[in-house]
Amino acid sequence: MLVIPASSGNTSRQIQLMRNFRTTMVHATPSYLLHLDAALALEGAGLDQLRLQKAFIGAEPHSEMVSAATYLVKVAVTVLAWSIVALQTCLRPG
Repeated sequence: MLVIPASSGNTSRQIQLMRNFRTTMVHATPSYLLHLDAALALEGAGLDQLRLQKAFIGAEPHSEMVSAATYLVKVAVTVLAWSIVALQTCLRPG
């Protein structure tokens, strides 16, 4: 397993990293995941053209946005998607 820590922002770089390293797992906020899908759509692509297999969606209050992002990932890509309550659920405190 290779972990590539890359913070949000510079979405075109994120997409290029995901393509170059054939990313299979993503951990993102629902709003950024939806933004990523919109950026791919501007290129005429979609999440289905990435190699994602798993998505951890969270770190924002559970809302319609979380549901929308989870739905988007499950429909656009054949992946396992989990909604998590807080970033601390996946990372150590601090």
